[in-house]
Amino acid sequence: MTSPLVLLSSQGAQVPSMGWLVVKTLILLVVLGGLMYIVFRFGGSWMRLPLLRKAPSGDLVLRSTLPLEPGRALHLVSLGDREYLIGSSDKGLVLLSERQRLEAAATVEPEVQEAPPL
Repeated sequence: MTSPLVLLSSQGAQVPSMGWLVVKTLILLVVLGGLMYIVFRFGGSWMRLPLLRKAPSGDLVLRSTLPLEPGRALHLVSLGDREYLIGSSDKGLVLLSERQRLEAAATVEPEVQEAPPL
């Protein structure tokens, strides 16, 4: 019984040499590496185009984030004239506090409390 490669070569079809397969593989790797470089180098600016932006611009702003330990953090988020302190963990999100935004509170006349005498 003869192998399929011998049958192919006996019928006139040529089996590519191992050297040619290595050269083709190297050329393919260089081309793919170049494409990956182009995508990673210039793809970020292309993804920031307004038409491709997933999140709409609005009044929701992440003011700051304080990581506490792995998987847990505090987030200060403002929406309109309100600020929310949100705790996040592996189990979900919890609203910890809500207050009027500091910039919005600055327009309201603050109450002045006198310090007690020493």
